[in-house]
Amino acid sequence: MPPPAVPAASFPPQTRSPFSLASATPLPAPPNALALEPSPVPNSIRTQILAGDYLTIVAELALSYGGSHFYTYHKLFAAKCAIRVAQWNQCPYWGALDTELHNRVFLGCRNISCAVCRSFSHPTITCPFINPSIPPCPEPSQPKSTSYVPRLMDTPATPTPTPTPTFRRRPPSTGSQDCTSFNSGRCTRQRCQFMHVCNFCSRAHARLICPVQKAANKNSEKYLSTPVNISRLSVELLHHPDSLFTDYVLSGLAHGFHPGVVSLPSQSLICPNLHSALTEPEIVDLLVKKEIDANFMIGPYAVPPFPIFRVSPIGVATRKFSGKKRLIIDLSSPHNSPFPCINSLILLEEFSLHYHDVDQAITLIKDAGRGAWLAKVDITSAFKVMPIHPDFWHLFGIRWKNEFYFAVRLTFGCRSSPKIFDTLSEAICWILSNNYNIPYLIHLLDDFLIVSPPDSVPAAHLLTIQKLFSELGIPLAQDKTEGPSTFIEFLGINLDSQKFLASLPKEKIDRTIVIASTLLTNTSCSKRELLSIVGHLNFAMHIIPQGRPFISHLLSLASSAHALEDRISITDSCRNELSLWISFLKQWNGLSFFYSNLVSSPIDIQLYTDAAPSVGFGGFLRGHWFASTWPPELADLPQQLSSSVLFELYP
Repeated sequence: MPPPAVPAASFPPQTRSPFSLASATPLPAPPNALALEPSPVPNSIRTQILAGDYLTIVAELALSYGGSHFYTYHKLFAAKCAIRVAQWNQCPYWGALDTELHNRVFLGCRNISCAVCRSFSHPTITCPFINPSIPPCPEPSQPKSTSYVPRLMDTPATPTPTPTPTFRRRPPSTGSQDCTSFNSGRCTRQRCQFMHVCNFCSRAHARLICPVQKAANKNSEKYLSTPVNISRLSVELLHHPDSLFTDYVLSGLAHGFHPGVVSLPSQSLICPNLHSALTEPEIVDLLVKKEIDANFMIGPYAVPPFPIFRVSPIGVATRKFSGKKRLIIDLSSPHNSPFPCINSLILLEEFSLHYHDVDQAITLIKDAGRGAWLAKVDITSAFKVMPIHPDFWHLFGIRWKNEFYFAVRLTFGCRSSPKIFDTLSEAICWILSNNYNIPYLIHLLDDFLIVSPPDSVPAAHLLTIQKLFSELGIPLAQDKTEGPSTFIEFLGINLDSQKFLASLPKEKIDRTIVIASTLLTNTSCSKRELLSIVGHLNFAMHIIPQGRPFISHLLSLASSAHALEDRISITDSCRNELSLWISFLKQWNGLSFFYSNLVSSPIDIQLYTDAAPSVGFGGFLRGHWFASTWPPELADLPQQLSSSVLFELYP
């Protein structure tokens, strides 16, 4: 097959960029082998051209993406060429980009440099060489961070202050609206249609310099706290390339984070508590007391200290298998009401978050090498280390036994909490990677997995991380700290770096079988029950990705219902899928070996198979033939159930 890209050497010298990756229509007869066709160009010069073009490609990848991804591309490309040479004495064309490998290695990676001038301080669209009106930015010492800071920091909603019984905010005006830009010191209109008055005390100054608000906020300083050592964190982030990101994290820890509410409620609302709280009052008493003792909430108040406030329902969430109780605040209430819930006032796209998964952890283990040391740590009460800005405390109220409490730390159930907390985790990962030379590190919110090369001191990286967390004041759950070891459980999956395999814990397999069997005996189920088994099967497919086609009917049936409690009749197709999974899980050993990055297709391992429904199947693997007749369960299938496609799947 001809290569998919035009080699950079084929362009006239005056049109070639020093770092050019050309992808266009292939030449009529590009060389597919290393030296098979006669050429008017001497082989030595031709080899130099190919090597130069290949180095150009690798240099472009290194400049564009940073890190070691370019070296991963080089290793995979060289291995692919070696396999082709060993099998057919042919090699892919070195002077063109291998788009398939490029997509595998760099998918999801962010381009960190300008494609025009190779600067790391601006993207291509703002390059001063393209737009001379944009002044050049100073060059940072390190690549640009890929961390995300919510855009709401650029255009914050007009906040509602934290008044106390001494300082009360004025009632909402019924006339013209106050100018939000004026109150934040940014209004430049010569004839502004909004009132230039403080939206806190109604006096003739901006809220930015309002003495009444400053006094009110000073009163709340004793409640605005975080265990994080902000000064030490600022020192660790001193050389971080993204100043906007570091300012967001440090100012949020010092003054509280904005939860992202874009439109503040204009009237108070009290929602009734959930049934789970009413049936377990003693548990709620203990959980609320725990929140107060840990300074996660303020209260109790007989009367809320805010003129406008929101009280959301509370409930008790019980973990299905551990039995642990947790206080939940339903910030999605009220449902089906003209009054908006708090979560509906937070833009989903601003605080969406892409989580790391087990596949990325496996990639790190393969990069570190067989026998790598694995360890993990977990932050205690993760969201609770992040304070809420006092201007938004009034939105996170609860009521219990006719007394009011208000959250002053991020709450579970708030739409923006995971994204806000993840900024702290991202900052910690950057510190560990850049300041302490820990190369293989991954996190999912508050769970951190540390992968150390097999020739390193086993506990060195873990001790470094524990010391850093202690100095930063971030609490770790000692009972969840594990390692170093070559076998560890991460995100519910067992990872073995010595055997290079992942496995599903037996209790999870047994649990999935029980849930599927229970559902199979019923004629109908709720959407919640159906989604439960789909969730368990999706989890199993981290280890069995080939099982994804066999939940399609379950997904279709689940999407046919709207509410979680709606009853659905279980179809025959769904029963067949459940039966297949039960049969498979009862016989499966729960193991899955790590896939080799060097094998992208059966051709790479010289594997070829074929099948004949009337006779049997056969194949060829690395110089050896194999064949067999069909087993009785396939040979005796009724004609309406057999097909050539089914038989071809077997070998």
